[in-house]
This record gives sequence, C-alpha cells and structure tokens, in this order.
Amino acid sequence: MKKIVLSIMVAASLIACNTTEKVAVVDRNADTQNPIMPIVYNGGDDFTQTIYLTDYLPQVTCFDSLVFTTEPSYQVLKVEEGKLTFTGDHTLSILNVKDLTTGITYDIPIIPQSKYEVGLVTKSFTDSTITIGVLNEYEHLQFRVLWQDTRATEFVSYGQYDPEATITIEKAWRESKGRSFIRVFALGDGKNLNDLLIPLENGKVLADAAQLTRHDDQAQVLYSLMIDRFHNGNKKNDWKMNSPEVLDIVDYQGGDIAGITQKIKDGFFSEYGKTIDEVLDYFIEDSYTEDDLVIIGGQLADIIGVSDKAVSKWETSKGLPDISLVESLSRALGVSVMELMSGDTVINKNIFFIYNGL
Repeated sequence: MKKIVLSIMVAASLIACNTTEKVAVVDRNADTQNPIMPIVYNGGDDFTQTIYLTDYLPQVTCFDSLVFTTEPSYQVLKVEEGKLTFTGDHTLSILNVKDLTTGITYDIPIIPQSKYEVGLVTKSFTDSTITIGVLNEYEHLQFRVLWQDTRATEFVSYGQYDPEATITIEKAWRESKGRSFIRVFALGDGKNLNDLLIPLENGKVLADAAQLTRHDDQAQVLYSLMIDRFHNGNKKNDWKMNSPEVLDIVDYQGGDIAGITQKIKDGFFSEYGKTIDEVLDYFIEDSYTEDDLVIIGGQLADIIGVSDKAVSKWETSKGLPDISLVESLSRALGVSVMELMSGDTVINKNIFFIYNGL
C-alpha cells in the first residue's frame, strides 16, 4: 500500500511540473563554473533548521519534483513552499537531491558551524590519484569529496589521523571533457578545515595557473573602492563637511578621480594581472579630466553668476540656492536636477568595480 501511495505522489509531482514521459539526458559538465555552496548547519544534535532551496538550487524551477535523501546523521523533516526543514548532528554530511523532471541529481555538502582552521593542502597528483596533505594531527578526521556536485564513490569518509589522504580520480571524471572541479571538505576533531577546489581539464588535474582564464569564476578577484575613501589626488577640490560626529582632522571629503588615476599610474593595481591593466586603461581614457572635476567655490560662483559669499553659505549649510539657480547649478556640478534635489547620486563613477582575470 505504501508503494502505491508513493507512486501516486511522484506521478502527481511530475504532472504539476509539466514533465514529459521521457527523462532528459543530463550532461554533468553543463554547469561547471558554479558549484553548489554547502549548507551550514547552525545547531547541535536534534537542532531543527530551515533553508530556502533557491539559495542552493537556483536553476530548479519546480520544487514539487524534488526527492531528498540524507546520510544517517541528518534527517529531512518536511519540504513545503520551496523551504526544507531538517535536523542532524555535528558531522559532515551530504544532502542528495534528485530532480524527477530532468533526471539530474545534486549532492549538497552539509557542514556544521564550528571553529575554522587551515588543515588541508594538495601535495601531489598522477593521472589517477590526488594526494591531500593533512597539516595537523587529529584523533578523528572526516572527509567529503565531490566532483561536479556529485559525491565520490571511491573515497573513505571516516578515519583516524593520517598525514596524507588519497583521492582516486574516478573513471567518469577522467573521461570528462573541458573544465570540471573536485571539491574536498573535511572536519577534524569537530573543527572545519579549509575546503579545497581542484580544477580538472579534460579529466586531468590542472596544475599550471597560466591555464586559468577569466571564465574561471573562482580565479577572479573583485576589487571595489569608494572614490572619497581611496586616495586624495587633488587637495584643491577638498571641502569640509562641518560634521560634529567626526574629528576635525578627518572632517573633509578629499578622495577623487585624480587620486585613482595617480595610483593607477604608480602601479598600485599591477599585481592583479593582465585584465586589470586593460580595464584601467579604459578607465583612464574615459574618465573625466582633472579640470572637469575640480570646481572650487569661486569657480562655481563665476559659472552660475552669484557671489563667492553665496556659495560659501551653501557649502556651510547656512543658506540654500534660489530655485531659479537649480538648473544651472546641476549643469555646473554634472548632476541631474533630480539628483541635486534629492541628494541621491546615480552615477557609476562613485563606486569603482574591477574584475580581475589572469
């Protein structure tokens, strides 16, 4: 009777997700650049936790078609409205998710929230094995190894301390085409060790950093800076904020495009690779000139036809411009009337993002 009920439930799920009778052929290399992030289990034994499945499986469109299984240390309690509730203990584990609409199976690592320490390194490799070095001595060591979000089948998960652990590069991994990834998670005496991400190219360990490209998301460095907080390249355009909340020595806005340009020419960003140089060349070429950016009180007064004293009152919050000056003032400052009136800046020069590719 239970088998009949289960069959009806599965059939109903497939109908709800508009599936066809034929299960799609799955290419495990189709989504190599975005390994599923692990679930962090925030409690101890018998602690109940709820997660949003879209945080881990954004590519899945119908959660009614998913079937969940876990290792014995964890238990799925319920799934409803895209949320999964589970309980477990303080161990590494895997949540297995099978999508009945596509036939794709995902293995999501579950790691307990605990102290973190560096404990794993890659030591050597052959065409068929990878040797992992364990830096510290642990009485009890637990591993989980995945390839393309699928758990390894030929790796011992539990064991006593050993300074080395060997991962077998399985047949499916060796026969894969293009870029794929092995991930290693470990727990030593209840502490989370650093995880490892090992890229493969056509089934072989990629050991030369020169083979990494800008398409390798994990090799990217995102550098963000706020102009006012980065470097003061031209002190002529500094202005005091007259704020009682900060010390007088820092009571001014001084960072500017000139400061960024100066640091670029000084080689501040050179260590970040070739792509960064291309981005910065474009930035310097398209950025405003220093003359465009520097408008001091006297210049602004001349541009819009008012006295220096009037501008000084605006800068010190002792007065406001007449409404008739708003349009000419916005043109002089290089902002829209809406930005000038609201105080909200909507330009892409105030925060500068740099994507680095090797």
